Amino acid sequence: MKKFLFFLFFLVGCVSINQDNFGLSMDLNFSNPIFKKGDVFGVDSLIIFEGDIEDGKIFIKKYKSVEEEFVKEFITAMNFSIFSIYSNKTATYPGFITKKTQCSEEFLPSFQDISENISRIDLVSNERYTFGVCERSEVMFNTSVIFLRCDKDFFVINFFSKNKVFDIDRNFRCN
Repeated sequence: MKKFLFFLFFLVGCVSINQDNFGLSMDLNFSNPIFKKGDVFGVDSLIIFEGDIEDGKIFIKKYKSVEEEFVKEFITAMNFSIFSIYSNKTATYPGFITKKTQCSEEFLPSFQDISENISRIDLVSNERYTFGVCERSEVMFNTSVIFLRCDKDFFVINFFSKNKVFDIDRNFRCN
């Protein structure tokens, strides 16, 4: 019984968060919104939002009260993680014809600094919301990974849509 009460206390404390405290205005219609809260990687607090949109899904991570150095290192690490998926690789079992594997140009991600506080990576993903798709038959979503700095808070927005391209200026604003 004590374990159950502890678990219930833990669950209520970790999962509840109010959207008004999120610090970001969102002009999107969501269904099934979920907020989670927790401490991660020595950062004061991490708040996670997940919601279904008309033809896809959106995931938002908010890192509260972080230094500029954390933001730079995070973006560098994410760039490396995503772009390394698409680098040319030696085939696992090289044969007579195939020595290396690589994605064609149309599937490669692109990075863009939009402003001093906004960067983005545009790419495609499959039905499991994962990157690394290199075949047209596996492409399910146009995907944008947005890095947004609002004062001391830092947002990472993963936007997955079958038809739309993410518009940061139209859809999001710092509060």
